[in-house]
Parts: sequence; structure tokens; C-alpha cells
Amino acid sequence: MRILAITPIHVGGEELKRRQERYARLAPEGVEVTVVDLPEGAPTALNTDDDVLASDEYVAEVMASSRAGFDLVLPDCVLDPAFAPSKGDDAARGLLHQAVASVTATGEPFGVIVRNEAIAKELRRRLAEYGMDDSLVDVQVMDLPFEAVTNHEMWNAAMTEAVAALADRGARSVINGCSAVDVDEEGLGVRVVDPTQEALEAMAAEAR
Repeated sequence: MRILAITPIHVGGEELKRRQERYARLAPEGVEVTVVDLPEGAPTALNTDDDVLASDEYVAEVMASSRAGFDLVLPDCVLDPAFAPSKGDDAARGLLHQAVASVTATGEPFGVIVRNEAIAKELRRRLAEYGMDDSLVDVQVMDLPFEAVTNHEMWNAAMTEAVAALADRGARSVINGCSAVDVDEEGLGVRVVDPTQEALEAMAAEAR
């Protein structure tokens, strides 16, 4: 199975390479992921409502023009930019859609941690749009700079506190609200879901 993953922002060569290596590490056997960057002019971080809107538009353009030769297309973002299951696009998948479908299969309450308020706002809107917010405890905002996406220690330190807050309110699983971060869930007491890994495993199972 060949999957095209599209970054939600313009990341540049070094970060594109890091994300490509992460997908190669996470991809199940038989799954090959190619990550492509958005062009210059696209947002370089999702910090505002306007960034989120622009990301959706840029990803839609790349999704429409670059998917030839791939079995599936996947926005590389937990906000699922340009993904619309209601449109019946059988060759598109969303990280958030796949991850929430997995964690809610048991009916247990879940939470989500995100970097900033703009991302939280769009994520809540997406969950409501999908009709997947019945078991949502909350979306916990960590108030982190964009640099935290590539800073393992910074992200995981903030994540520990955010996950604990959601667990105290009854969450049994917590979705890590960034597609490009490796998380360390040891000792947290709840399952922390990597949306990228969850989506790749679901797509591989679907192909089988």
C-alpha cells in the first residue's frame, strides 16, 4: 500500500526528512508512506485561526494535484485538513478520524492534548462535525511554542501534566494532538495514543 502524507504547513527540507523518517519507522509491513511539503507561502505554524484555514486550503490543493500513483492520501495533521468523509472520497483518510474511531470503540471516555488554543478550537469543531465528541472529556491546551514539536523533552514534560489533568477527570485514553511528535507514556497511568501510528495500523488492517 502506498500512502501520500501531506504536511499541514511549510516545514522545509530538514523537518520534511525528520517526518519521512518517522513515518518509515512507524509504518507497518507492506505500507510505504511518502511525505510531501506544502509550498512556500503556506503557513509555517498553526498558531491562529487564519493559519488553520489557510492550511486546509493548501492541503486541499496538494491533495487534488499530487495523489496519482498512491492508494490513499493522508493529511499529516491531527486536524485532518481538507479531509471530508461526507464527500465520499474513499481514497482519503484523516488521522483524527481514525484515532478517535479507535479509542471510542470501547465506549470509554477520552481526552486530547494540543499545543495551543487555535488548534484546540478546530479540533473541537472537527470532533463535533464527525459526531465523535460524546465520550470526550476535554481538549487540554498546553500553551507550547511551535518549537516543542521537535523538542521531545519540552513536549513530553508538558504532556505529563496535561495527561494527568485529563486522567483526573476520567479520561481512559488521551490522543496526542500532534502528528509529528514521539511521546513517552511510561508511568502516566492512561494510554496515550499516537494518532499517526494509530492511523497507519488501521489502514494496514483495512488493506489486509
